Amino acid sequence: MNADCHFGDLQYIREQAEEKHIAAVFLWDQIVNFKRKKPAWSEDVVRHCIILRHLSTKAYEHVRTEKLLKLPCRSTLQNYIGSSSFETGFNDLIQARLKVELEKLEVPQSRVCSLIVDEMRIKPKLQYNKQRDCFVGHVDMGVANEAGAEPVLANSLLCFIINGLSTAYRIPVACFFTKGLNGKQLSTLTRHVMNKVEEAGFTILRFVSDNHKVNAPFLLSFDFCHVLKNIRSQFLARELGKKGEVSSTYVKKLYDLQKGWIVTPVRSLTRKHVYPNNIEKMNVKTAVEVFSPDVTAALEFLKDQAGHGSHPSFAFAGPAIAFMKNIFRWFTLHDTSSKVQHIQQRFPDARHYDSPEDDRLEWLNVTFPMYIEELKKNAASPEGFLTKETYEALLLTTYSTAACVRYLLVTQKFFFVITRKFSSDPIESMFGTLRRSLGCNDQLDVRSGMSGLEKLLKTGIAAASEESNVLHTEQPEPSKGLLLTATEACNSSGELPLEAAHVLKRLKVARVPASLPTLQLSATVYVGGYIARYHQGTCDVRQLLFADYEAPV
Repeated sequence: MNADCHFGDLQYIREQAEEKHIAAVFLWDQIVNFKRKKPAWSEDVVRHCIILRHLSTKAYEHVRTEKLLKLPCRSTLQNYIGSSSFETGFNDLIQARLKVELEKLEVPQSRVCSLIVDEMRIKPKLQYNKQRDCFVGHVDMGVANEAGAEPVLANSLLCFIINGLSTAYRIPVACFFTKGLNGKQLSTLTRHVMNKVEEAGFTILRFVSDNHKVNAPFLLSFDFCHVLKNIRSQFLARELGKKGEVSSTYVKKLYDLQKGWIVTPVRSLTRKHVYPNNIEKMNVKTAVEVFSPDVTAALEFLKDQAGHGSHPSFAFAGPAIAFMKNIFRWFTLHDTSSKVQHIQQRFPDARHYDSPEDDRLEWLNVTFPMYIEELKKNAASPEGFLTKETYEALLLTTYSTAACVRYLLVTQKFFFVITRKFSSDPIESMFGTLRRSLGCNDQLDVRSGMSGLEKLLKTGIAAASEESNVLHTEQPEPSKGLLLTATEACNSSGELPLEAAHVLKRLKVARVPASLPTLQLSATVYVGGYIARYHQGTCDVRQLLFADYEAPV
């Protein structure tokens, strides 16, 4: 092999490494240090290796021992991190991190951020800290500590994170160990953290949390992901409306109907969507998929074919479908994530906000609240509507989002706004990183929690699991196959188009068997059409397209 055949590849890797492309930096360090007995590592590689070893010590040491890759040793990583201080609250390490980050933010808009707060359950455990020569594990709330209180083991980790609204940065700014946190203590801690962050040079515009009863008296806005999960849970458990017409029964019937089919009209409709357990209820993605266009389109088809190709009870699914469509649009308007999302998904509602006169803001301010108020007015009993906490969180978050978008565009002079920045994804991602370091949930103690937080602060890297409670990637484009309206169906002629007749003649099919348009048949023909189009007549698809189907039950 020619020795110079890969020279161009090596040159390209070096150029990318000089531009700080992390994959190229890692590869170039491997090449440069391959023969060295005393390798020299770039800072980016050391930072990522700290996180890798934090997530899995055994896997990291196995790669080093087997010499699959040349990686920094434990002492090199430890020297970079230094010793742990185990200081809670707004400590010196956090202040130094904010100072370094602020030097990179030259534009005033880049310093505008949201403050996110959330709690994570930890294991009550008293441990000895050699560096500080003391025991750790007790409740430590800094300025909110009660004088003369007896030491109590902490069972929760309260964290505050700032998330840039125009620039990508997510920085933990305080953490406290609590037990039985009340609203007064949360208010004291939050005000203290806000003052410290703004003294460091940042501007906090929005405060984000879940709608837990401790947070409710203090907050004016809530995390839309938590609100959606609450709505999903109550939609599955309650019969909303005056006579329970907004019901999840239709979704559950659809799940039972397609459960045994090979080709299903709704791909993402499983047991965990309609009968979730307590852990599965925490997943945002499944909550979104319950209200997705795929589900509502299938229900509309069943409604149009009620008494013919589907059960007559689906004729009354209209109010439930309208509710699901409104909730899905509400979430979509709160989850715009980029300037190209609406192009990739071919979905106008996913477009970023760049005008204070956007019609979607009017829908959030007027149309959607009016629909919710009408639904509440028609409810015959409290069980026929959302809970008081969810109802208030839904409206407050809706009004707050619309007002915040307009303020950023008009007053702060933002070119555009993406509303996913308003969510609590950053803090969920950080909690996922801490949990993954020990392999499962609810196993963190005070020492491991503080150690993980200090590593995140010193490296600036948080690696969340793909299965965590975070929407990492863009949502897949909704299926358009079942969006045919009843008007279009009625206007269609009973005669086959000329092109279709030619195809049947070429396939030697004399006539198409008469059959009611059942949901199973429609889904199979939809998939079969894609297969026929893909193969372009190179295979015999008659068995797939014109198979005999059992009559609906």
